[in-house]
Amino acid sequence: MKIFETERLIIRSLKKADKKYFAELFTDPRVLELIPQKAFTENQITERFDKSLNLNLNDLSNQKYACGIFEKGHAELIVSSVSGDRPRPGRPGKGKKT
Repeated sequence: MKIFETERLIIRSLKKADKKYFAELFTDPRVLELIPQKAFTENQITERFDKSLNLNLNDLSNQKYACGIFEKGHAELIVSSVSGDRPRPGRPGKGKKT
């Protein structure tokens, strides 16, 4: 399911084919040193990945989920976002334009 799209990127729910890239992101020391996250165990990867497969729009406001950010025309997951909190009015995010 596509969640959001820009001219260059697609943010969508994860598919079974994305598991390899998801696992690489959450076990790569170069990635993990930049975020406050310890490497996931194989069981944690499977549990978190499987929970995020095939989410509906209704699921996005009710639970934590992982989605993937992909460059258009490429299958490789470039980043995974784990979310569950929606922005609240008066509390803008600190993101940067792509």
